[in-house]
Parts: sequence; structure tokens; C-alpha cells
Amino acid sequence: MRSLLAIVLLGASLLGMTAHFAFAQASMSISVTPPLFQLNIAPGEVWKSSLKVVNSNAFPLTVYTQLYNFEPKGEDGQGELIPRAQGEGGAIGTLADWITITTDPIVIQPEQSADVPITVSIPKEAAPGGHFAAVLTGTRPSNKTGSSVVRTSQAVTSLFFVRVAGDIHESGTVREFSVAHTFQETPQADFSVRFQNTGNVHLQPQGDITIYNMWGKERGYIPINQRSHFGNVLPNSIRKFDFAWRGEASLADIGRYMAEVSLAYGESGRQTSTSKVYFWIIPFRATLVVLLLLFIFVSFIIWIVRRYVRRAMFLAGYEEPAKTAKVPSTHGARLGSKRALVLPLQEGVLDLRKRMKENEAHVSVLSVLFGYVRSYYIFFVGILGIIILLCMMAWYFTDVLQKQKKYQVTIQHGDGGVTLSQEEAARERTRAKEDTNNTNASTTQR
Repeated sequence: MRSLLAIVLLGASLLGMTAHFAFAQASMSISVTPPLFQLNIAPGEVWKSSLKVVNSNAFPLTVYTQLYNFEPKGEDGQGELIPRAQGEGGAIGTLADWITITTDPIVIQPEQSADVPITVSIPKEAAPGGHFAAVLTGTRPSNKTGSSVVRTSQAVTSLFFVRVAGDIHESGTVREFSVAHTFQETPQADFSVRFQNTGNVHLQPQGDITIYNMWGKERGYIPINQRSHFGNVLPNSIRKFDFAWRGEASLADIGRYMAEVSLAYGESGRQTSTSKVYFWIIPFRATLVVLLLLFIFVSFIIWIVRRYVRRAMFLAGYEEPAKTAKVPSTHGARLGSKRALVLPLQEGVLDLRKRMKENEAHVSVLSVLFGYVRSYYIFFVGILGIIILLCMMAWYFTDVLQKQKKYQVTIQHGDGGVTLSQEEAARERTRAKEDTNNTNASTTQR
């Protein structure tokens, strides 16, 4: 029966990060490079290289290497080291049986490194698809069996992802794309993407999450596995990727948001899987205050318009006004005509002319205008309200229709994640497009 020997952080290894460990009795560090070998080998072929082990300490170091098979564990990018066991993998064995590396003690002088030869011999009968193993390097070999656990702080791991040529099946899908909270008071969201590998080789889904406001304008961009070795998904497994988005606060930029994830994968032929999720950004308290003020404001505008219509009806000869008109009307017009709609304006103009002509005391023009405005203050307040409303609408659409706004995104990993600003995310997008164009151009030349 297989036993658990180690839980290693696959994400840290695939990021190309140098692993270190330290013992309680003395500060000690060791690193190996590369932390990940991704190989394409045909059955019957032999591949040779070396693993560099670096001693960055001020004293000599003796290290040992051990081989294990590697399997995914859970959905968070962790892996399980499985010891080689006779009979597993059939007569031809497993990848750990096909790798040859010294098991003798390796002495490395202070501030020096050692190249450890590695040979991978693929049997002719090896099954096509992905095969996975790991080389564990530490200061002492582990002879324990059972449920012994080797922590990443005590050893460093180099992974081998080998693709054996043959009947390769690359297949995957976005199993789930979700947002942590459907409603938020501030522009922020936490996303989870679960990608399922249904093929027989490991896949590295690459793509992005794009966030749009209710008017279709982009408000965030999150790169996924671009320009890195991070994020491999092993066959018949699911891996979850977590992300956080924090947008620029704006009372105008509220409403229903959409986030779309697009992931491409495959070496023999790029395939794409997409999914969408919706969420709402609504600052409830501020929104209620604004809606209340807007309701009062619009109600006032409607009241002004109704008074104007009633005045137009009176001047057209349809009904009596609420109070005697300042300038008696001698006009008659059909209510629905343009003439009827402008009759109140004509009345005001006539009244202004009359006031100016009757200014026998030669009072200043400003005083006459001031008295005129006081007499028709409701009309002028309504005009001012309409102007304010139009300005608010112009500000709203100018704000929400901006092509870009400030934001930052966090790509979560076991070590806490990496945070990118809007500018850094934009640079990642540009680089990804350049890489895609270069790949397409290379394929066309071939």
C-alpha cells in the first residue's frame, strides 16, 4: 500500500522559486536548479542532463538524493511524494524507476555547487501520456517508511514532468468559475477558478480574467499563468486558482458587473475554455441617500413641468390658471401645437418688455431684472434644476464610460500571493500578446 512521505508545495516549485530549509541547531540553506524539468521523450529514448545543487553556506555540506513518484494532492497545487514500490506500474515500472541518479553522499564545499548527473530512460513499452516523479535533496537520507512526513523546510524538491510521445490526449475545461460574494458595497471581488484536466498529460492553462461594469467598460484584468511555469494541472485532477480584485471607489460606477475567464491550453493544438460570472457593486447606504435626493429632485422638476403645462393650457384657452395671469392672454391655440407650448415663454417675454417700458423712474436695469426673476422664480428654479440634472447625467456617463480606472489584483499562492497594479497588469497583457504573436509567427514559418 502506498504511504504518504511528503507534502510539497507544487506552486512554489513551478514558479521557479529557490527552495530553502533550515535546521534548529544551525542556520543552513541549500537550493537546487532547475526545480522543474518538463520533458518530451519518445518511447525507447534516453535523456541526460544534470541537477545543480548549491551550497550557499560557509561550511561544507553533505547531501543525498532520493527518487519518488509524484501525484497531485487536493486542488491547491500541492503534491504527494510516493516511494517506488516493486510491482507498481507493471513490469516496466514508473517514471521514478526510469530515472537514474546517484544515491551516494555528495560533498559540496562552502559557497560551491555540484552537478548531479541524471539519466531518464523511457522503456519502449511505456504508455503514452504524462508521467511524474520527484528528486528529493536533503542533508540526510530518509530510511523511514510508513507515514513519515518530510516537510519542505527540511528538503528541496525538483520535479520531473515527462510527456511520453504517442497517443496524447489534451483535454480540459473550466469546471467552475465563482465569486465569493454576489453583492459588495465597494468595488472588490474574490474569484476562484477550478480547472479540470481530463486528458492524459499535464496541462498549463494560460489566460486571464477580465472584469466589466454594467456598461461593458473594462474595470480589471487578471493574468493567469502567463510567462511562468506556475499552474500545471496533472491528468485526471482539478486545480483551483484564487484571485482578488480591488477597484477604484466611485459612486457612479456601481451596478451589475461581469467577470469572464478565458483559459487556453495544449501544445499540439491550442484549445480554449471560457466561463462567466456576475456580481453587484452597490454601496447600499450611499445609494439610498442618493436615490432619496434624486427622487426629491426629479419630483420637483416634474412639478415645475406640470405648472408650465397648466399655464400653457390656460393660455391656449382650455382651463383657468391657479391665479390670475400677469399678462392677460389674447391668443388662442390648439394645445398640442408648438405655438401652445411656447405661449408661457411668450407671456414672460411680453411681461419683461412691459416692465422695461414702464420703467419711468429710470430704476437700474438690474433692479428690473431682479424683480422679474422674483416674479417668475419657480420657472427659473426649474430651469436651474434641469441644468443641474443634465450636468449630473453628463458626469455619470463620463465616469462610467471611461476606458480604464485604477485597480489592483492579487494572484493567490501558498506564500500569500503576488499583487499587481493596473500598470503592471497592463504590461503583463502586452507581453502575453507579444508572446502569442511570436508563437503564431513561428508556427506560420514552419
